[in-house]
Amino acid sequence: MKSKLLIHYYYSALLLIFTSVSFTSCTSDDDSTTVSNGYIKTVAPSNIEDLYQAIGPQTSDTIIVYSHGGPTEKLDLEDIEEPQFENYYRVYVKQAQHINTTISKNEITFNQAIQEDNVSTDMYYNVLKHFKDQGKIVIAMSHSLGSFIIPNVLATKPNIADKVVIMAGRLDMPDVVWKGFRDGNLYDFPDGITPKPSTEPNQTGGSLSFTRLQAGLGKNRYTTLLSEKDLKNVIYIYGEKDEAVGSLTNQEIEFLKNKGALPITISNGDHSSMFQLEYLDNILKEIRK
Repeated sequence: MKSKLLIHYYYSALLLIFTSVSFTSCTSDDDSTTVSNGYIKTVAPSNIEDLYQAIGPQTSDTIIVYSHGGPTEKLDLEDIEEPQFENYYRVYVKQAQHINTTISKNEITFNQAIQEDNVSTDMYYNVLKHFKDQGKIVIAMSHSLGSFIIPNVLATKPNIADKVVIMAGRLDMPDVVWKGFRDGNLYDFPDGITPKPSTEPNQTGGSLSFTRLQAGLGKNRYTTLLSEKDLKNVIYIYGEKDEAVGSLTNQEIEFLKNKGALPITISNGDHSSMFQLEYLDNILKEIRK
């Protein structure tokens, strides 16, 4: 009798372990809404005004719809606040992590990061369309991480902006870089050309979630994804010594020219040189053409 009870206990224990493993596996699936680590998939607010914050004269005929760099935990409202922009209504569009704190508080998977990047892409396009539908002149503008979101918008949505200004991005990020960010290993471009492993420690937790958001967009080959798109309204500004994402390659530059876009080189410029007043003036001149 005792041996039969032990055998029964043994099989019951195995069944409990198997059930627990199966449940954990299911709740950790990339397509689920809630997973065991506390992350909850972002659902964008239905109220369009919850997707952005704006500064400037709301009655302006020209709207700058802006996506900033990062990722950051909070929306940054400083990039285009120089006096040259004071007559424009400046709309700063939120990204997924700005409305979903479970991204920064947990370690999300790469596939989950790609899903969140798509949420950011959809939110940006919806804000852009909102103002375009009002009959406004709409300028799509971005920097750094935002300059990977806007090409994703152009690749997956209609190009509805009057002008598109992309600053300090890449069309084809080197594989070693986006794969490194995916795994928490950072890279930079000390000479603006060759990627080098960063001296920063490997990222974990919420920091890894953020580098995976970058990798989820950086993996895209935009010279392929945009090959059938009309880019004649695109102005692409890049620094020759961009230490964060690297300078555009000759192949990327030729792609832009062949698509009718206007690449603007900042000689010896770094990742943020385009915010210097002289370059902002030139950018605004191109916007007004």
